[in-house]
Amino acid sequence: MSKTILITNGRFPATLDLIRNLSRGGHKVIVAETSLYHYCSTSKATAKNVLIPSPRECEEGYILKILQVIEEEKVDFFLPAWEDVLVVSKHLDRFPKGVAFTSEYQVVHALHNKWEFSKLLTRLGYPSPSTFLVNSQVELDSVPFDAFYIKACYSRGSESAYFVDRKENIPKIQNPQEFPLLVQEKIEGNQFCTYSICHNGKVTAHATYPLHYAKYDGSKTRGTFCLSFEEVKHKKIYALVEEIAQKINYTGSLAFDIFENGDKLSILECNPRLTSGVTLLTSQDRLADAYFNTIEKTLHPIENEQTQLLFPSILFATKKSIKNGSFRPFIKTLFNAKDVIFHKNDMKPFFFQPVIGIHNLLLKFKYKKSVISSYSHDLDYEER
Repeated sequence: MSKTILITNGRFPATLDLIRNLSRGGHKVIVAETSLYHYCSTSKATAKNVLIPSPRECEEGYILKILQVIEEEKVDFFLPAWEDVLVVSKHLDRFPKGVAFTSEYQVVHALHNKWEFSKLLTRLGYPSPSTFLVNSQVELDSVPFDAFYIKACYSRGSESAYFVDRKENIPKIQNPQEFPLLVQEKIEGNQFCTYSICHNGKVTAHATYPLHYAKYDGSKTRGTFCLSFEEVKHKKIYALVEEIAQKINYTGSLAFDIFENGDKLSILECNPRLTSGVTLLTSQDRLADAYFNTIEKTLHPIENEQTQLLFPSILFATKKSIKNGSFRPFIKTLFNAKDVIFHKNDMKPFFFQPVIGIHNLLLKFKYKKSVISSYSHDLDYEER
């Protein structure tokens, strides 16, 4: 049965890939964004574009607009696809029952906030890197690790992480307001990322993908984050994700960063939102059923599925692959993986990329942040 779906975060390629899948399944997809300059605005898969206030800068205005769209468009399913999921979870009681795809705020926040997530893992009994919250320069200088990362509790990816390889390189924090900071011991091993769709603790779809080039050269790494994605079967990781989702009775998108060292799995971070891992599932015709919880068996990627962000890979990963010795597997991936943005029956988003690039440069100057951080600034969640 065809449904009306509302989704946010149309600026990300993964969202574009997802709405194409949903539209292909006969569903009406409405995209809500804070700007008109995003990938989904030019896609044939988008039935309607809606301009919304920033959930970071105008939380109540955002909620009111989303509720208005849900009522006027008779929305059956609402997927807040970035960190606005925390804003929605905070106001979940204002939404029609079963429409917003998220859990209660207490659960989502415990997964999103890096310090709270570390404490959650300890309570649940799962291994993770040793983690401390430091509140001053004195505490930072006294960290008992030889190698560690310094992060903000609210941060995303590796963008805001500072690596300390020896004690004399501990930075001096100029602004005391930056405290508290999270200090996390560096751990060794192969890193994997996951993306799962969950309903009341049950996993209805799941993908695991490595940060190394498993299919071409498992000894080589992509770097600190992925711009290309490849499906791998990893029963232990899948079982771990299933177990955690069940223990916290989770509903929503669930993504983990996990290190494997021998037989040991250690959980690094969690993103309770849509990630690029969904692109490994969009070849499946029944992906919508996984979101609607109308599927019998857990959905997994098609075997040997590979996807990539072609232009971003060329622009941002080529130099890195030469520096870290992964140029050969990088080139193989470049020629063999499917580009998320390009689609022969939906070409406009592909040619819209220069406009996205110019718009992002303007955001960089506006927010005085890096290109990556500025891109999602007005959708990022920071607890006030």
